[in-house]
Amino acid sequence: MKQRVQAFCKNHAVRRIFVILILAIVVAMGILWFRNRNSGLRSAQQEQNIIRTTRLQKTSLNDSVTTTGTIQSSNTSTVTTDQKYAVKEILVNVGDTVQEGDVICTLDTSELEKSIQKLQENLNEQTESANKQVDSANSSLVSATDDSLAQEAVLNSARETMLALQTSWNTAQTAVAPYLTTYEQAQANLQQKGAALTTLQAQGAEAEAIAAAQAEYDAANTAVQQAQEQLNNAKQQCNYDSLQQQYQQAEQAYQQARHQLDQLESAVVQAQNQLETTQKNAESASESDELEQLQTQLEKCTLRASSSGKITEIGATVGSAVTGSAAVIQDTGSLELAVNIPEYDIADVAVGMQVKITTDATEGEIDGTLSQISPMAGQNGFSAVITISDPTGLYIGMNATAEILLSTVEDVFVVPIDAVEEQEDGTYVIYQSEMDENGEQVFTPIEVTLGAQNDYYVEVSGSELTEGMEIRASVLEEVSDTTQQMMGGMMMGGPAGEAQMSGEVQVIEMPSDDGNRGGGRGGMGGANG
Repeated sequence: MKQRVQAFCKNHAVRRIFVILILAIVVAMGILWFRNRNSGLRSAQQEQNIIRTTRLQKTSLNDSVTTTGTIQSSNTSTVTTDQKYAVKEILVNVGDTVQEGDVICTLDTSELEKSIQKLQENLNEQTESANKQVDSANSSLVSATDDSLAQEAVLNSARETMLALQTSWNTAQTAVAPYLTTYEQAQANLQQKGAALTTLQAQGAEAEAIAAAQAEYDAANTAVQQAQEQLNNAKQQCNYDSLQQQYQQAEQAYQQARHQLDQLESAVVQAQNQLETTQKNAESASESDELEQLQTQLEKCTLRASSSGKITEIGATVGSAVTGSAAVIQDTGSLELAVNIPEYDIADVAVGMQVKITTDATEGEIDGTLSQISPMAGQNGFSAVITISDPTGLYIGMNATAEILLSTVEDVFVVPIDAVEEQEDGTYVIYQSEMDENGEQVFTPIEVTLGAQNDYYVEVSGSELTEGMEIRASVLEEVSDTTQQMMGGMMMGGPAGEAQMSGEVQVIEMPSDDGNRGGGRGGMGGANG
């Protein structure tokens, strides 16, 4: 076989035929490649030449801010405890509905209860002892009070006796008083006469002078004796000395009774103070800060729901201490949407604005109200909360889109902003799609007046605009006929083939929007922005 091939190659004619065949195969493959390439270019060109249209209809135009967020409960509470006792029992499961005050789980409090019991026993003993002291103090107070009352009767009797004697004594003093005065005057005169006599004797006066002074002194002395005798007679007649003695004794008895009563009344006060002290001790004996703390700890070991709602998370484990939250309770009937408002939109929004909410899991729009805006920007803008009017069909954790309505224009024609073209004279036109006499599609300019707009749509008005009119969706899309020719003949001394792709124009009608559109800033409620 090898020898046959070598002989064949040596033959020049055979070699030429072999080369021609190879060239023919190469040319054929090249033509096929160019045709396939042109077919692809033609398809791409046709796709580029599609002209989108839309139909006019009356709708509403909203200028709005669109953002996304997550549905959450507006009333969320966590069940926590600062007690480090192990969990004994968990009484709920995720998804259970609980009411405020329901028990969520309990902790193992066996050691705590033993400490409380021991402390309570000690307090009971202290209370019993304190109560005995109260009883003793109360008995002392009763005895002191009785003694005081008895002594008060003694004092009253002594006072009556003293007052009765005081009357007789005062009468006797009144009767004796003139005689006592006479006696005292006679005594004074006698002292005066005696002093005069002594002075004369000392001076060595004449005997006659001394004798005269002596006579006056003797007369004064006689007068004193007479006055003394009259005074004594007066005292005897009214029993003066006896009444004086009796009255002085009665007064002394009264003073002693008064002093004794004062002492007994002081004893009563002391007994009363002692009783109050023992009563306070008895009250404090039954109270203990330590016991109160232990009882508070015991109450905390029963973990209860602080609000009503559904259990959405359980973090407690039987046999382990609670770290963090034992459970999370969320009110699924009161939902809100947490969003972030970009910094460039924050100046346009305000609390109280209406919001349209949409989700992938619900149909239509859900009404809401912008209820909170953080005063401080975060990494993703300003956090905000949207209150949801009717949470039907919504679930916690669901993603949602919120359109915050800044302003709304109702019942107007709305077109995409790209569908409007500004003319050199400053007027604006849109292009109506029509068929010419040859059945070819043409676009006729219609002058319009612009109104409200957002980032995507603009309100247009004009006398020529009608409901359902088909217009061009964008003036930036050009219609062109593209013909590409591929000239062959590079091989085999002439054109080997020709490939032609003619450009085609396709018109696709875009249905007009009848629902909210938009992303970021703008949309249409028909054309919400």
